[in-house]
Amino acid sequence: VSDTTENTGRIFVRAGRVVRARIENRDDPRNEDCVYFLLGWRTGRFSFSALDVDMEDEVNQSTTHLLMEGARRVDERTRPGF
Repeated sequence: VSDTTENTGRIFVRAGRVVRARIENRDDPRNEDCVYFLLGWRTGRFSFSALDVDMEDEVNQSTTHLLMEGARRVDERTRPGF
């Protein structure tokens, strides 16, 4: 995922689960916080590369949970009064 300021986020998925997420050249946010951050991007480009992902699961949450929590956070940010 790349945004309009040329930041690049990478989400690594193995067997349908997010195992690691990072933004290039930044230490934070990482993993689930990175997924929530990326879900807040309003514009960008997406590309997919099929690779073997051989790394530890640093997220330890289901993809469904990440997406539901991310949607909740986006909803809270976009409500009037927040």
